Amino acid sequence: MENYLGCIERGEIIEASEAGYVVKSLDRAGIVSPSISPIDTNTYIPGDMVLFVLFRDGTGKIISYA
Repeated sequence: MENYLGCIERGEIIEASEAGYVVKSLDRAGIVSPSISPIDTNTYIPGDMVLFVLFRDGTGKIISYA
């Protein structure tokens, strides 16, 4: 059993909306985030590569451009 609160992953923005960004993991096949927001004020568009963290409770944050 994995014992962590979250993990940093490489991902690709696949959807952008007012609610946030949906990110597809490049490190774990099949993992797609719920709508998450960045920790900064950067604006992202679909296709951007980012670093993001997903927590075990299903929330997450975009950390920066990858």
